[in-house]
Amino acid sequence: MFSLIEKFYSSSPAKRLLTVVTWLLILAAASTAYSFINFFTIFNREMNRERKPENAIGFEKLHFRTYLNDRTKAALTSWITLKHLSEKLLKESPKAINSFVLDDSIASYDAQIIETIKSFNGLAWEHLSLFASSQLDPFENSLPENFRKIRNAARFLGLYHARFKELYPVENSAFIFEASLKLARMTDFSCPFLIGKLIAIAVDKIALKAVHQFLEAGKLTVEETAQCTSAVNLSLELDRSIAMNFDNEFILFKFSYAFTFHRNA
Repeated sequence: MFSLIEKFYSSSPAKRLLTVVTWLLILAAASTAYSFINFFTIFNREMNRERKPENAIGFEKLHFRTYLNDRTKAALTSWITLKHLSEKLLKESPKAINSFVLDDSIASYDAQIIETIKSFNGLAWEHLSLFASSQLDPFENSLPENFRKIRNAARFLGLYHARFKELYPVENSAFIFEASLKLARMTDFSCPFLIGKLIAIAVDKIALKAVHQFLEAGKLTVEETAQCTSAVNLSLELDRSIAMNFDNEFILFKFSYAFTFHRNA
C-alpha cells in the first residue's frame, strides 16, 4: 500500500491528476451501472409480483368475454392457431440475414392455414376496438402480446400470400392482405405506446410489400385490387396518430418512475 502511495506522489503533477480523474470516471461508471442494474432488478421483481397469471395470455384472452358473438370468438381462437403455425412453419433463410422462408412441410398444412386465415379475418373492422387499451397504465394492461410473435405472424402471412397466389393464381387472395392489416391495427390499439406503433408499422409494411409485388407483376385482378384498396382505406380510418403514441410514451415513463419510487419509499 505504501509503495503505491509513494509511487503516486513520486509522479509528476499532470500524471497524478490524470490518475485521479481516471479513477473517478471508473467509480462513476461503476456506480451508474450498479444503479441501473438495481433499478431494473427491483422494477422487474415488482412487475412480476403485481402481474396476475391470467393477464399474461395475449389477444385470445378476449375469447372469454361472454358478450362476443361466435364469429368473433372463432377469430380470436384462430389467432392462437395462427401463432402456432407461424412458429412451426416460419424459419430464417440460410441465404440472407433477417430473411425468412416457409418450411418445406408447408404443403401438408395448406388447407388448415387457409381456413385459419379466413377464420381470423372474420374479426370485423368495427370489433377491433375490443383491443383498445382501457387506460394508459402499463401495469394494468390485460392484453399483453409478445411482439416477436406478432412480427412472425405478419411475416408468415406475407410469405403465405405469395404462396397462395402461386398455388391459386385465379383465386381472390385479398382476405390474406386484409387479415394482415387487421393484425397491425390490433397491435396499434393494444399497445398505445411507441413500441406498439413501430410494430404496427412493420406489420403494415410487410403486408403492403407483398401486394405491391403482385400489382407490379400484374397478378391482381380488378376485384382483388378493389378489395385491397378498401381494406387499406378502412385500416387508415382506424390508424392512430404517432403523435398520440409519443404523448403516451411520456406518460409511460411517469408511471414507471412513480411505481418505482412508491415501492422504494
